[in-house]
Amino acid sequence: MKTLPCDHSAEGKGTYRLGVTSFAYIPLSAISPKESPSLVEGVAQKIDDAKRDHKLPSGLAEQLDVQLEILRNDTLPDLEIVAVPCYLVAPSECHGGTVTNTSDVCQGPPEPGKSYATLSCIVQHPFSRGHIVNCSSFRTCVFLLIN
Repeated sequence: MKTLPCDHSAEGKGTYRLGVTSFAYIPLSAISPKESPSLVEGVAQKIDDAKRDHKLPSGLAEQLDVQLEILRNDTLPDLEIVAVPCYLVAPSECHGGTVTNTSDVCQGPPEPGKSYATLSCIVQHPFSRGHIVNCSSFRTCVFLLIN
């Protein structure tokens, strides 16, 4: 099996040996109190337009209605913020892939001896639909292509 430049599993080190240190689950209104109502209503309008124009199968329309109800409820989280005590590199740097949207953020490997923390923001209820494909030829690394 080919060893990746970022794979430290044989040494008992690396990303998969570190624990997530912090989670925060927050509603959209906590991030952007002024803009969240217009964002939510913009999503609602797109869903209503698609339903009116018969562009949604009934099952998908029902799913989107449930998601919209969750998005409108300020007591339910829409975003998750995760802190991990390590430097998480973009796939383009770790594997020589082509991920253009991270090229400005991830510039090179971490410096030895320095401590790092990575914050990730995760959407809890995405409205998008698509598919996910594992495009990695390595068993130890999962490389996801999301459309």
